[in-house]
Amino acid sequence: MRERSLERRGEQESAASSRRGWLSLLRHYLLAIAAGNLIWEFAQLPLYTIWRTGTPGEIVFAAVHCTGGDILIAGAALVIFRVDAAGTAAWLGDGAAGTMAHRSVSRVLVCEPLLPS
Repeated sequence: MRERSLERRGEQESAASSRRGWLSLLRHYLLAIAAGNLIWEFAQLPLYTIWRTGTPGEIVFAAVHCTGGDILIAGAALVIFRVDAAGTAAWLGDGAAGTMAHRSVSRVLVCEPLLPS
């Protein structure tokens, strides 16, 4: 009886650890996307009329606004991937499914910022 209780407790701790790992990955991903897209938005602003005719406030608003949209798109892409990859309950766990998911997340993290906005 006690062994079974310890097993359940270990499974619960493992699930909580997996959730913390996923949330940490999501947080780092969105921060990296936010920083990269903000830099990108300011870098491309000289190509638009607002750079010459807009006030500094309008320029900052445009860059931050577009960055917000990019963050929403990146977050949605990751959620869609998560739903698609969630063939098993422990898709980020050990084993083949977890390894495949980690590789896929790595591809998303590397390739998504390279896509045109």
